[in-house]
Amino acid sequence: MPDLFSPPDIQRRDANKFYWKSRPPKRVPISNFVYEYEQWRHGGEPASFWGYIHFDPDEDEILGTLECEIEAENLTTVAKLLVPARLKLKKRSVLKLAENKVDHLALGWARRPS
Repeated sequence: MPDLFSPPDIQRRDANKFYWKSRPPKRVPISNFVYEYEQWRHGGEPASFWGYIHFDPDEDEILGTLECEIEAENLTTVAKLLVPARLKLKKRSVLKLAENKVDHLALGWARRPS
C-alpha cells in the first residue's frame, strides 16, 4: 500500500535555468516579458531569448529600444541595459520565395547520383 501521507512527486525546476515568471498567452501581443532564474551565477553561459515583433506593414523602418533589467535580492539597484534597435523592412513576395525554395530543392534532387 502506498504511503498516503507522503507528499506527491513534484517536478522540481532546475535552479540554473530561466523560466517564465508568468507566461503570457500564445499569439497575444505584449510589450514586455519576464523570465526568472533561481540561482544566478556570475560568468555563466549566455542565454538566448526570442519573440515575435509585430509592426505596421506600411512602415519601411522601425526604431525602438530593447530594455533589459536584472533584479536580485543582493543588488541594491536594478541593473539596466538599453539597446537601440533599428529594423529596415523589405517587402517580398511569399509566393516568389516559396517558388525559389522549391526550385532549389528540385535542383538538389536532380544533381543526386543515382
